[in-house]
Amino acid sequence: MKKILGSVAMLGVLVLGQGASYPAIINVPGSYTTIQQAVNTANTGDTITVSAGTYNEAVYVNKRIALVGIGTPTITAQGLGDTNTVTFDGADTDAAIISGFKITGVTGFWFTGCGIRGINYAEPTIINNTILGNGNGIFCDSSSPTIINNTISGNKYNGIYCYSSSPKITNNIIAQNGTTSSDYYGIRASDNVNPTINYNCVWKNGLGGDNNYCKCYPGPKDISCDPRFIGAGDFHLSGASRCIDSGNNSAPALPSTDKDGKPRRFNNGIVDIGAYEYQGTPTYSIVSLSWTGEANYTSDGLEPETGFLATTFTYRVKYTDIENDCPDYPKVYIKKGGVEIPKSPFTMTYVSGTYTTGAIYAYETTLPLGTDYTYYFEAYDSYGAKATGEATLPVNGPQVTEGKITSITHNATAFLGIGKVLTVTMNGQAGGNATFTVSGIATTTMTETSP
Repeated sequence: MKKILGSVAMLGVLVLGQGASYPAIINVPGSYTTIQQAVNTANTGDTITVSAGTYNEAVYVNKRIALVGIGTPTITAQGLGDTNTVTFDGADTDAAIISGFKITGVTGFWFTGCGIRGINYAEPTIINNTILGNGNGIFCDSSSPTIINNTISGNKYNGIYCYSSSPKITNNIIAQNGTTSSDYYGIRASDNVNPTINYNCVWKNGLGGDNNYCKCYPGPKDISCDPRFIGAGDFHLSGASRCIDSGNNSAPALPSTDKDGKPRRFNNGIVDIGAYEYQGTPTYSIVSLSWTGEANYTSDGLEPETGFLATTFTYRVKYTDIENDCPDYPKVYIKKGGVEIPKSPFTMTYVSGTYTTGAIYAYETTLPLGTDYTYYFEAYDSYGAKATGEATLPVNGPQVTEGKITSITHNATAFLGIGKVLTVTMNGQAGGNATFTVSGIATTTMTETSP
């Protein structure tokens, strides 16, 4: 009981703000047998705690209250006709909270069949829920909720649909929704809608798995990768998930506990993405970039290290991930005087090898004159994890200088005379320059032949 009251108190502070000195805590079952009975009775600022169990009802909320699931209760509107599982209606629901539920069971189209639907400018906070097996997972219909740390997966149409709304979408897993049609998406927006999207894992939505966003764009910290749940129907993260430690600690209304009531920010102080916080040490491998170990590439990633204007410089690096995750193509950054040269970084080309034992990538180029070049490599795996290793640190080189003419020979042993040919042979370095002065010949034709 102590643990339950602690969770309720935390959420109560978020909901109440000002104006409700003595909020009530209403228990379901206990005070009431259904969630809707408790909602109808509750006053603004009250908290309704719902114990584990399955509640076959459609819940309608039109006031600022907190719905708090304890022990993973399920709300399902299965068999109840054209309805939504949970509806928030009107501005009076601003700062209302729903947290800790499995929300499922309706499969209607658009305006019905939504796991959660907000209407008429409702702005509730949706936290720590699993939302699956509905038509649309969340439908923001002229409603701008704050959607944080939910797992939204396996819904028939869209994971989140934003219509005339601007929700804040942070730290959520939105995966494998609408997989039967190319018309459905992970996050879908209508025209002139500006959802705030960041720190989410949005993966394999729509038919073919490529429909993650429609009329909206991933945030800079969004990732798109297999969240690696423990198993089918169990949305807890395995230790190999890249969703671990990938969330945003500064998300608005960030909860202190996850859907199970366990601590958030368990590992390294960084919150996970999704409804559940992993409670151990991650097991995913560290992605690395290293020297290839080939001849001339044992201690750096460049050959040759000195050259001239016409020299082709070859950069090579080895990408390794023992889980065989493919990279976003490795890139080489080339700087001169500490400033990236035009078009840097340069995408490298796969040469050989496997990701588990080390795949080699290469890039070739010529360079302008200079002795102040540096370079380093960068890569991310398909989960958005950045590679580490010796090749990610700056290395000096190459030195690019003018070629020099080392010797000149010719076939003239005496005056050649008219019609004779003077042959001059130059030996030296590529990129060298030579100036000829020819005198004493009335007519001169010079032809350059390069080896």
